[in-house]
Amino acid sequence: MEANLMIRMLFKFAFVFMIVLQVGVASRDGFFFSSEERDNIKYWADQLGDELWQLGQSVTKATEMKARYKKLNVQVREKDGEALLMEIVHNVQRMLDRKRDAVRCIVNAAEDAAEFFNGTDALHNYTFYSAKNSYVVGDVTDGKDDDAYKPMELDPNKNFYSIPVNLNYSSVHVPTNVFDRDGPVLDAIKWSESLDDVFVQNYFSDPGLSFQYFGSSIGLMRSYPAMKWKQEADLFDCRNKFWYTEAATCSKDVVILIDNSGSMTGYRNTIAKLTVSNILDTLNNNDFVAVYNYSGRAEEVVSCFKDRLVQATLENVSTLKAALEDVMPEGYANLTNAFTKAFKVLEKYRELRGCSNSSAGSQCNQAIMLVTDGVTGNHTEVFNTWNREANSTHIPVRVFTFLIGREVTKVREIQWMACLNRGYYVHIHSMNEVREQVFKYIPVIARPLVLQGTMHPVTWTPAYADTADPTLAAWLWDVMDTGRRKKQSEFAGSKDRYLSHGRKDYIYIKDSNQVVGNKNVKLQEYRIIVSVAIPAFNRMLNIDVTNETLLADLLGVAATDIPIKDIEKLTYKYKSGVNGYAFIVTNNGYILLHPDLRPVFDGVLKENYNSVDLTEVEFLDDSNGPRMLNPEIEELRKAMVNYSEGKMLKKRMKFHYDNIRRVAVEQKNFYFAPLKGTPFTLGLSLPDKYGMYYIKAGDEVQKSRHKKIPIIKYLQGGSWRIHPDWTYCKYHHQTHAFELPEDEMRHFLEKMRSPDWLWAEQYEDTEDEDEEVMLMMDNGTEAVNCNRRLKAEDEYYCDRELVQLFTFDAKVTDPFFREDELTYFEQEFVNLYNVSLKFVSTQSGLTRWLRFQERTELDEGDSDFGDLHKKSIEEPYYRSAVLQHGNNPDSYVFSVPFDAGLRDNAVVMASHAIFPRDGGMEAAASVVGLQFQHSALFSRFMSITSKTMCPSCRDCASEELDCFVIDDSGYVVLAEDKNLTGRFFGEVEGAIMDSLRTSSAVFKEVPIFDYQAICVDEEIEISNDANFILTPFNQLKLLVHWMYGQLLWLLFESNLSHIWYGIQSSARPIFEESFESYEIDINETDEVIDEDEDAGQRKTEEIFEVPRLCDNKRNLYVLQYENLKKYEYTYDQCSRPHIVQYIPHTNLVFVVIKSTFETCYKMVSSSSEEILYNGTDHPCQKVFLNDLPRRRISGCFSEHPLEHDVKLCGGCHSLRARALLFVVSWCVVYLGCIQYH
Repeated sequence: MEANLMIRMLFKFAFVFMIVLQVGVASRDGFFFSSEERDNIKYWADQLGDELWQLGQSVTKATEMKARYKKLNVQVREKDGEALLMEIVHNVQRMLDRKRDAVRCIVNAAEDAAEFFNGTDALHNYTFYSAKNSYVVGDVTDGKDDDAYKPMELDPNKNFYSIPVNLNYSSVHVPTNVFDRDGPVLDAIKWSESLDDVFVQNYFSDPGLSFQYFGSSIGLMRSYPAMKWKQEADLFDCRNKFWYTEAATCSKDVVILIDNSGSMTGYRNTIAKLTVSNILDTLNNNDFVAVYNYSGRAEEVVSCFKDRLVQATLENVSTLKAALEDVMPEGYANLTNAFTKAFKVLEKYRELRGCSNSSAGSQCNQAIMLVTDGVTGNHTEVFNTWNREANSTHIPVRVFTFLIGREVTKVREIQWMACLNRGYYVHIHSMNEVREQVFKYIPVIARPLVLQGTMHPVTWTPAYADTADPTLAAWLWDVMDTGRRKKQSEFAGSKDRYLSHGRKDYIYIKDSNQVVGNKNVKLQEYRIIVSVAIPAFNRMLNIDVTNETLLADLLGVAATDIPIKDIEKLTYKYKSGVNGYAFIVTNNGYILLHPDLRPVFDGVLKENYNSVDLTEVEFLDDSNGPRMLNPEIEELRKAMVNYSEGKMLKKRMKFHYDNIRRVAVEQKNFYFAPLKGTPFTLGLSLPDKYGMYYIKAGDEVQKSRHKKIPIIKYLQGGSWRIHPDWTYCKYHHQTHAFELPEDEMRHFLEKMRSPDWLWAEQYEDTEDEDEEVMLMMDNGTEAVNCNRRLKAEDEYYCDRELVQLFTFDAKVTDPFFREDELTYFEQEFVNLYNVSLKFVSTQSGLTRWLRFQERTELDEGDSDFGDLHKKSIEEPYYRSAVLQHGNNPDSYVFSVPFDAGLRDNAVVMASHAIFPRDGGMEAAASVVGLQFQHSALFSRFMSITSKTMCPSCRDCASEELDCFVIDDSGYVVLAEDKNLTGRFFGEVEGAIMDSLRTSSAVFKEVPIFDYQAICVDEEIEISNDANFILTPFNQLKLLVHWMYGQLLWLLFESNLSHIWYGIQSSARPIFEESFESYEIDINETDEVIDEDEDAGQRKTEEIFEVPRLCDNKRNLYVLQYENLKKYEYTYDQCSRPHIVQYIPHTNLVFVVIKSTFETCYKMVSSSSEEILYNGTDHPCQKVFLNDLPRRRISGCFSEHPLEHDVKLCGGCHSLRARALLFVVSWCVVYLGCIQYH
C-alpha cells in the first residue's frame, strides 16, 4: 500500500515537473523578462532615440537645410551611366593622348638629330649639364665648380614635387661604368642636346606633363627638367627601367634553365643564381617566365609553378628568387632533358595564344636562357626536333647562353647553341660582370623591331612607385615645401589616434634611407605612376666597317611619367557620387586605379602592389569561399581585358569601408569602355538606387555676378575645406603660390567676379584626333602636332560643373554656419551633450564646420575637423549616412572610434544624409552631423536607464543587468564598462552575438576576403659575444677587415669597372638591385641580454617583425532592420537571457542582459584571420589567376627577314685589365684571405 502511494506521488511529481519544464522552456524569455520589464526597456530605448533625434535636428538644422534646397530650386536629374562613362573616358583619353604625343615628338626629334649629326662637332672641351657632376649655383654644400660641366641654376617647382629644377634645359645622367668623355658617349650627349627645344615645347604647351626622358642605347639618359642627382651611391642605368626594357623588347615568354649539377658549386653557383636574379629583374607584368634547375632531370624551382609559365610580377619574381636560394648542386647535367621540357612548355603557350598561326606569329617573343658552366656533347637533335618549323625556315624560340666561371671548356659548343637559335652568348667570369652581361640579350630581342624601322609601338608600363626611382626617391623627403607637408607627415607619424593606418598609407611611405629599427619613423609622400614610352631607331643602319654583318641597334627610348592621381582627378568623382567610383583595368586584368587598391601597408610598399587582379577587389554577395571566383565577376574581367565596351546591371555586391571595419551590401551597375591607344579599359560602378540620381546646379557663378554678390560672401570665416584631390580651378604654371587649396579657391572666386571671366579646360579637343591615330596605326606614319600653343603664365583651367555645384552648395549651407546665437532650447542640448561642433559635407567636396563654446577650441598640436575629414563623399560618416537613408531616412548614424575605450576624451560622431526631392526623384546632396563628448552621452544613457516603471524593474546600474548599445556593424557605442567602448560586441558577449547572427538573423554575417593583406611573423636572432673582447688588437683587426672590404668593393663594383674592361664594355648597364620590401624590414626590435659576469659572456636576443603577403578573412556584420522588428528571443543553452530593442531614429541597438545567469564562453570575432590553404605557401594559392584571360600587347615584332644578316651573337669576353691594377687587386685578395685564416 505504501509502495503504491509512493509510486503515485512520484508520477505526480514527474508530471508536474514536466509541465513546469515545458512551460519554462517554451517561455524562458518571458520568465526572465516580465512584460513590465520589456515595456521599461522599450521606454528607455524610445526616450534615448527621441532625445538623440532632437539633438541632431536642433544642432544640425537638417530639416531647415532640406527646405533651403527646395527654396533655391534644386534640380534632381536621373543619371545616365553610359553617358557618364563616355564623358570620363573622353576626359582621360585627351590627357593620355597628349602625353603619348609629347613622347612621339621626342622620338621624331631624336631620330632627326642623330641622322644629321656631324661627329666632328663634338669637341673634347665640350661641356654639358650633368645630373651628377654639375655645380648648383648658390649651393654652398655642392662642392667646387668643375669646368668640365656647366653649372645649373635650380628652383623648386610644385609641378615636380617641389624638387629644385630648371625648366629651360635638361640634364644628363651617365651610368657609373660609362666614361662620359668617351667619343661615342660625347657624340650622343652633343646631338641629344637639341632635344631641349622639344622638351621645353612639350612642357610649356602642357604644364601638366611630368618628367620627360630620352634613354640612349649606350646608357646615358637626358631628362627634363634639369635636376641634380641626389643619390650618393649611383647604380642607376636607364636601360634597366620599366619604360626602356618594355619599349625595347615588348612582351616575352622566357624559360630560364639553371645548371644544378655537381660542378656548379661555390662561386659558380653564386654567380649563376645572381645571373638568374638579374634576368628576372629585366621582366615585367607583360612577360611570362618559368625557372627550372636541372641536373639528372629538370624541375621547377617553385613546385606549384609546375608545367606553366607565370606572369613576371614583382610578387612572382620575388618567389622565384627566394626558391633559388634553396637549390643545392648535385648529380650530373642532362641538358637534353632540360631543353626538351623548356621547349614543350613554350610550345604549349604558342598554341594557347595562336602563335603558330603565321598571322599572329609575329606577336610572340619566346626565349630560353641557359645558365651553366659548360655543356657536353652536341644538341643539334634537340633543336631540330623542337625549334625548327616550316621546313626548318622558322626558329620560334631564341636561345641565350650564359657561361659561368673562369676555367671553362667547350666554349664553342655553348656559343654555337646561341648563334644557331637567333640568340646571344656571353661569358660571365665574376659577379661584377653579371648585370652588364645579362643586359646584352635585350638588344637582340629588339632586332626585328629595329630592322622594320617604320612602326614605333607605344608602350605603357605597369604601375610603379616613384619612391622606387632613384632619380626621385632621395628628394621626396627633403622637398616637403614650406614646412607644411613635412609637419603634416610628422603629425601623421605620431598621431595614430587621429589618422588610421589606411589613411596614412594612402599618402605616406616610410623613408627608405632611415636606419632600420629606428623608432622615430620618418614618412615621405609617394605617388604611383605609369610611363608611356616609344622606341627611337637609328636611321643610319648600315653594314659595319668590316662589311660582314648588319648592325641593328636601338637609338634609344623616349618616355614620360603619368601619376595615377592625375588620371584619377579626371574621373569626375563628384559625378559618380558616394559609393560610386571609376576604375581602370589593364590588359592583364590588374587594377591600375580602384578605391580598394592599397599599395602600402604601415609605410612599406607591398610586393603585389601593381599586380592586384580585378577578381581580388570586386566581390558578389555570394557564399563562395576564399579564392573561388564568381562567374559574373570573371565575365566582367574578361570583357574589360578584351577591350570591350558594355555594361552589367544590378549585381548584388558587397564592399568594405572604414579600414575594413564595416561592410555594406547593395546592387551596383557596371559600365566599361576602352581607352584607345592604351592597354587600359575604364570602368564605372554606380549604386543602383540612389547612385542613379544627382543634383544639377545651374549657372550659379553668373547668377552671383548678376546680383553683384561675391561668392566668397557665402564662405565667411575660415572653417571650411574643399576636397584636396579634386580639381576646381588651377593655373597651368605653378608661379602663383597658394599655401592651401582653399586659398587658391578664394583667389579664383574673386576672379570670377570679373565680366571678362572665361571658362577654360586643361586639355582642348583636337579635331579629327581619332582619325589621325588610326592613320598612324595603319601606315606607320608619325603625324603628330609638335607645335601646340604654349600656355601663358596666367592661363588657368577649371572644372566648370564642379565649381557651379560648389557655389550652389555654399549658398545652401551658408545660413547654417554663421556665428549666430543659439536659441535657449538649442543651447540646452549643446550643454547637455557637450557638443563640440556641427558640420556639413556636400557632393561638391565642400566641408564646413562650426565650433560651439570657447571651451572646445583646439589644443596646441591638434588638427581641426576639416583637416581630419576633408574628403567629403569618401569619408566613412558620409558613406554610412547615405546607406542608412535606405534603411530609415529619419535617422542619424552614430559611431565612436574603435579605440574609444582607450581614450579619455573620446567623441561621438553623428551624421544624417539630406536627400532633396524634385519631380518625384531624390538624390544625395549632403550629409550633416555633429560631434559631442562620449562621456556626456554615457551620462545621459545612465540617467535615462536609471528610471524604472515598475517595482520589479531593475536599472542598468544594478548588478542584475548588463546594458549595451551597439551600432549597425556590431561595435559597442555604450557599455557600463567604458573600456569596452569601440570593441566588437562579439568579443565581449560572444554567445549572444552568435545568437543574433544565427537563429534570429538580427545581424547578417558578411565574410570579406582581403587578398592584399600583410601578415607579420616574429623571428628571433640570438648573438653570442662570448669570445669577443675589444682589445686594441681586435679593434685593429676590425679596421683592416673593413679597409679590405671597402677596397674590394671599390675595385669590383664602383666606377673603376671601365678601367677593368675597357671602352668595349663601358656602354653596358649596371642593374639596380631589386628592393625586397618585407624580407629585411624591421618594425620593432626587442633586446634581451643574458650576461654571465664570471665567464665574461653576453648573449643578445633580438625579435624581428617580418611582414609577408598573405590572404586574410574578416567576418563583418550588418544590421537587418526588418529582422530586428520581428525579433523574438530564442533560448539556447549557451547565451544568457537578453532582450534586443531598436533605438528609434538611429543605427543603434539596445541590448539588455540578465547578468546573474551563467553563460558558456564563446568568441565571435570580426578581426582579420589568415587563410591557410592546407599548407600551401603564398602565392601558390592564387597561381590559377595566371590562366585567366589576358590580352597580348600589340605592336610586337619577333622576327624580320634581314635578321639573318646580323651575325653578331656573342663571343669570348677578353679581359684587358691594366697589369698594375690587376696585380695590386689580387694581392689585396690574397692578403685578405690570410687575414681571415
